[in-house]
Order: sequence, then structure tokens, then C-alpha cells
Amino acid sequence: CRPLGAAVEALRRERQVLSTSVFGSQLHVGVRRPGQGEAPAAQGVRETLLRAGIAVESVEEVSPSLEDVFIRVVES
Repeated sequence: CRPLGAAVEALRRERQVLSTSVFGSQLHVGVRRPGQGEAPAAQGVRETLLRAGIAVESVEEVSPSLEDVFIRVVES
């Protein structure tokens, strides 16, 4: 997505977002699992960015890597 800084700010205001990290030209977003009746996390991330006027190239759900977990622990 572009611009990354604006994307980070838009996502930090969302309650389902736990963390945001920039990796090169990509944004990694940690989210909580959606509750019953809630939209999938990837859909919520896409909708938030589009509402903020941010161009979204793709949204992909992946499991956290060991590096993602390490960064989350260090930032806590």
C-alpha cells in the first residue's frame, strides 16, 4: 500500500489491529482473531485503508513468522 506512513496511522486507530511494522515496501499488520459475526481480518484491513484513501496493492493473510513474534515481544 502507498503511502506507508499514512497506512500505519490509519490502521493504528482500528481496534482489531495489534501491531504494524514496515518491512521494505510492505506493511505487516498484526491483528486479533475476528469474533463471531465479524468480517475476516484481511477484509477489515483492506476496508480501513481504502476508507483512508490509501492505494492497496494486495492483502494476504499469513501466520506470524519467528521474526514477527520476536519483534512483538521486544516491543512489549
